[in-house]
Amino acid sequence: YEGVQNGGTIIGITCNDGVVLFGMKKEKSLIKYEKLYKISDGIHCCICGNSSDALQMIGYARLKAAEFEEEFGIPIPLLTLCKKVGAIKQNFTLGGGLR
Repeated sequence: YEGVQNGGTIIGITCNDGVVLFGMKKEKSLIKYEKLYKISDGIHCCICGNSSDALQMIGYARLKAAEFEEEFGIPIPLLTLCKKVGAIKQNFTLGGGLR
C-alpha cells in the first residue's frame, strides 16, 4: 500500500481508435524509472508503487508473450497474458513469505 501511495499517478483513456496511457512522476521522488513498458507489439503496461516487483512481472509477461508467439505464430491475446501473470502472482501470494 505504501509503495502505491508514494508512486505517481497513472491515467488510462480509451478512445475509438486506441488507448492513451499517462504516467506522472511525483516531484519529490529522486529515483528515475520508467512507468510505461512494452510487453509485445500490441501490449503495453504502466506501473506504480514498488518498481522491483513490477519489473519482475514485466519480464515474466514479456517471456510468456514471446513463448506464445513462437509456439503459435500469432501475438498472445491480452486475456491469456493476464491469466498467466495473475496465476504466477497468486502462486507467490499463496506461497507465504515469497513476496
